[in-house]
Amino acid sequence: MEGYENYFENFTLQNKSSNVEDDLKKTITLINKVDSQRFELNKRVVELNSLLEDLPPGTLPFLFRNQQFLPEYVNRGLESLQRMTQEQNKLGLSYK
Repeated sequence: MEGYENYFENFTLQNKSSNVEDDLKKTITLINKVDSQRFELNKRVVELNSLLEDLPPGTLPFLFRNQQFLPEYVNRGLESLQRMTQEQNKLGLSYK
């Protein structure tokens, strides 16, 4: 029992903590926050990879919709690209 007391006493002095339980709660909360951020970032990466796969060179296989995970300027650029591609397709049909 004395070994545990010494361990916690040394831990408290080494980490300058007077309340290990509160520090542990804060640490767990921060770990959960980081884990949530990591999950959201991984979700964004998957969505971006899916978007990139749908954009082979020279084709536009689907209508763009605003992607919440993208910055607004990127969404505007994608919409502009879609309009230009549609206009290009119309011009291509008119020459045939």
